[in-house]
Formats: sequence, C-alpha cells, structure tokens
Amino acid sequence: MSARLECLQGDIAKIGTQHLAGMTKRESPDVVFLSPPCKGFSGLLSEKKSRTHKYRALNELVLQGLFLTLETFRKSPPTLVLVENVPR
Repeated sequence: MSARLECLQGDIAKIGTQHLAGMTKRESPDVVFLSPPCKGFSGLLSEKKSRTHKYRALNELVLQGLFLTLETFRKSPPTLVLVENVPR
C-alpha cells in the first residue's frame, strides 16, 4: 500500500469549493488538517483585545475552513477532520 501525501496551504478566503475539489482531483481526502490562526482564542491576549474585530475575524477562519471542507466534499466527507488550536 502506498501513501499519497499532498498538502494545500493558502489563504482560505481565496480558495473556493471548485478550487479545492480540483486540487484533490475531485476525490474526498481521508484526512483534513486545519491549523487556523489561534491567537484570538489563546490566553496571550486580554479578553478585551481578543474581542476586537481583528481577532474575531481571525477566529472565524476556523468556521470558514470547516465549511469549505464539508461543502466541497458534501457527498463523501473526509473520514477525519483535525483542527489544531489552543485552549481558552
């Protein structure tokens, strides 16, 4: 059995479902790993600063990534979706 490892790295705001489907040759991946910016979720910022527009927009990238993945592979979703983030 051979393993095929490919990675797509880019700006989630610039990647649409057609682009993502094309990158995978329309095959649903077994595993999707998302690592969105997590500074707004971490304890590194004060509560007040973490609620500013800048950090709320960064935090939304988690949802955008999940939505893009599940929408693109709606008929055959990935077996596993991993989201790396930090506790808050």
